Amino acid sequence: MRMLLTVLAILFIIGQPGLAMAEEPGNGTIDGQVILQTENGGGLAESDVTLIFFTAERVRETRTTKTDAQGKFEFTGLRTDSEYMISVPYEGIDYYYPVVFGAGETRIPIEISVFGTTTSDERIRAVLAHVIIYVAEESISVTRVFLLVNDGDRTYVGAEEAAAGGEQGSLVFTLPEGATDFSAPQELMQNFVFFDNKIADTLPFPPSEKQLVYSYKLAREVSSDFTLNLVIDYPVDRIAVMVKGTDIEVASNKLRPEEPVDSDTGERFMHLSGENLLRGDTVDITLSSLATSDTVVSPIVWVTAAVVILGTATYVVRRRRIHAGISAGAGNEDDAET
Repeated sequence: MRMLLTVLAILFIIGQPGLAMAEEPGNGTIDGQVILQTENGGGLAESDVTLIFFTAERVRETRTTKTDAQGKFEFTGLRTDSEYMISVPYEGIDYYYPVVFGAGETRIPIEISVFGTTTSDERIRAVLAHVIIYVAEESISVTRVFLLVNDGDRTYVGAEEAAAGGEQGSLVFTLPEGATDFSAPQELMQNFVFFDNKIADTLPFPPSEKQLVYSYKLAREVSSDFTLNLVIDYPVDRIAVMVKGTDIEVASNKLRPEEPVDSDTGERFMHLSGENLLRGDTVDITLSSLATSDTVVSPIVWVTAAVVILGTATYVVRRRRIHAGISAGAGNEDDAET
């Protein structure tokens, strides 16, 4: 998430007038090559490469050069105590790569990966899908957590039917009938568009891993059974469902019951799991003998509980190829966070 926030901030700052300041020369060099990773690609000739100098407060300067016949480029005279971002456009997508000099480094080689685009989502799947359910007196709160993978060689830009309000969506998810109070982390919320009973992420999805989190509520009648219908929009390798409440019986048409699990806060969750769900499947989760949870938890805490309880790497980001901002971007593979 930190990479996403950084690039969003930089993109905003670049658009503000009067903020650029000249960078004092130094002895640092960044040399690299722009590689088209799509089939039959290679070094990308005559491509614009922009180097952005920035601090936490403002963009200091930008420089733009072009790649040679082999896709190579070089920026010299750089201060090694500054932070940089390299931007390369290809087929309407801007790819962003952060660059930071290490202690004693004066030259950094870097390979910039760009990809052709596609409107087909056939290479996209969810490696992990978590569903966290809290039962309240008159509502059911549901948080969805996805670790998605694009294992193709093209950036997915969305199909025509995913456009809404003049914005093109890419990843599309179906909300249950009657869902209200949709929310997501702030840095993700601004990228969602709504149409019919669906939401769509508007960011392109390059070959990489991507995390999405959102939540919503569903009304229920007190003391009555409740069935949550989840539509599987992308193939799912593994799904885990956790339900927080007291004296609740949980059943599903496609998931098997597991032993209850406890979070590090002492909360106990009913637990269901399943594997290899197909696009278009519907997972029914029936909650019976409902009693309300005595804990009010924010969506972000629900997500944290899911990761802690299941011990998965949902929030490990491989920085080598991760999209950011309003376009696709990438960073260094060893710059990962949980």
